[in-house]
Amino acid sequence: MPVAAWRRVLKPIGIVLVAAVLIYAFVWCVLIFSESSRTGEERERIAGCTPLVAGLADFHAANGTWPQALDDLPAKTLASAHCQASYTRAPDGYTLTVFWARAFKHSCTYTPLTQWQCP
Repeated sequence: MPVAAWRRVLKPIGIVLVAAVLIYAFVWCVLIFSESSRTGEERERIAGCTPLVAGLADFHAANGTWPQALDDLPAKTLASAHCQASYTRAPDGYTLTVFWARAFKHSCTYTPLTQWQCP
């Protein structure tokens, strides 16, 4: 069989193989990096910080202001929280951020206005 004939036979097969690899790679990326693949872990992290969010709201209701640091919350509240969070007080509220790492670094941030946001 001449070379030109082989090219006519192999060209469509090559196009199909390249298309299949590209589709597979796209689907894999969507599954790995989509929010739905991290939802369970995000829920777990958020649930662990729920006592902190409630404690911050209680502190604000009792004092009319947000605490300067998480250490200002009652020891019972801090002990019941199962998360490592970064707290920043702001003039209009606060930001509570939870970070964790798997293959990549992830975070969820809570503010009284926006609630939980997990980019």
